[in-house]
Amino acid sequence: NDGKSPLPFNHVKHQNVDMFLLDTSWGPTFAFKDIGQQMVAQLLNYYLARSQKKAVIVVDTSGDTGPAAISAVKNCPYLSIYCLYPDKRVSNIQELQMITVQEENVHVYRTDGNNDEQSTTLKVLFEDKEFVKKHTIISINSINWGRILIQSSYYVWSYLDMIKRNTTNIDQVEYNIVPSGAFGNAMGGFLAYRMGLPIGKIICGTNKNDIVMRTLTSGDMSWNSMNYPTVSPAMDIQFACMLY
Repeated sequence: NDGKSPLPFNHVKHQNVDMFLLDTSWGPTFAFKDIGQQMVAQLLNYYLARSQKKAVIVVDTSGDTGPAAISAVKNCPYLSIYCLYPDKRVSNIQELQMITVQEENVHVYRTDGNNDEQSTTLKVLFEDKEFVKKHTIISINSINWGRILIQSSYYVWSYLDMIKRNTTNIDQVEYNIVPSGAFGNAMGGFLAYRMGLPIGKIICGTNKNDIVMRTLTSGDMSWNSMNYPTVSPAMDIQFACMLY
């Protein structure tokens, strides 16, 4: 971190075009998910403490959500977490960030298959309303609206920071270019736009697992393709929960 702002935010001028690069990887697990996870976990723990209740978080990960969720929850006495991650489909560092945590409220399981198969299993679990209510089960994936709301905040913050710097007479952010797996981060930007932030377009960058691209360009939201392992495992998702 540059010591001056919560997130390093660099201004680059390329061919007379003002570009700003927001580095969101300065959390405890070096993933942008830390921003949403840390705050959601603290809010959940706070309100559970007020009512003297406990809750169980069930989460699946393709690489970055799991470590960020575990880091956020491990010191929360009113929360416990069960995390699923696909065998050989996350980086070595991400795996170690999960399996080396020794707190009693953290439970980590390696699964066969891929993240989409994990997500399908969790979808079935959350459809069992009676089971979910009985065991007070909640999610901290992108289907948790609190995550999306918090992620919208840094779109607003970065825009205000651009204005504050007086580096450009900007009236509207022409483009926000966002790496996207399950569409949660981009959805945060869209939420900020709907709340009035002057954003022109949100461009989603995907890898070979392209359900976000197919949905937005052709309307094809069918889960009809295999999940491909790539060098960006956190984006290896064909079941984009924010599109369903």
